[in-house]
Amino acid sequence: MKEFIRDDVYSLVEDILAKVLDIDKSEIHANSSLINDLGAESIDFLDVMRRIEDELDILLPDANVFEYLTQKYGKEEFFRDCSLNDRGVQILRRAMPEIEPERITTDTKEFDIAGLITATTFVNLVERYYDVASWKPDKCGRCGSIQTSQIDPDDDDYIDLNLPIGPIFICRNCGELLIPPRPEDQLYEGVVSQSADL
Repeated sequence: MKEFIRDDVYSLVEDILAKVLDIDKSEIHANSSLINDLGAESIDFLDVMRRIEDELDILLPDANVFEYLTQKYGKEEFFRDCSLNDRGVQILRRAMPEIEPERITTDTKEFDIAGLITATTFVNLVERYYDVASWKPDKCGRCGSIQTSQIDPDDDDYIDLNLPIGPIFICRNCGELLIPPRPEDQLYEGVVSQSADL
């Protein structure tokens, strides 16, 4: 995995968007709506994400924040009559800090959310992924030891275990494998926990 340098990632995202959307790079601005301003379609998002993954050697979540959260908690937790409710507004504002808050209101329809996505949205998603990828356990869940070591999941001892992507640790005291939560759990649950007081 390459190091996260925001300007480099933004430049990469611009290059990818220009190729995928067949537009000049100069047409892309940090907060241009990919759908409303640049003519992207939802299928283009998948292409952009896969190209980012290939270039940076990372895996981004397949579901966006609301797909993930509505599957986990139910649509009624965030929407009322196909529009965001107050909690949905707060969650989306936290998930998409690059969007001006006044563009995310209780008048925002579910189908309008994709129109908010910008080049900066992808950069922020990559940045969150890098934060998640730096996960390290506080202690072993089995024995409580804080003595852990990161392992190479491609090592012959672990290759057949079908381990998830991300840092894997082993407890030096009891030998328990310490596996991080799925990236989408960490990415999106962080957004929810920041909004828990709402």
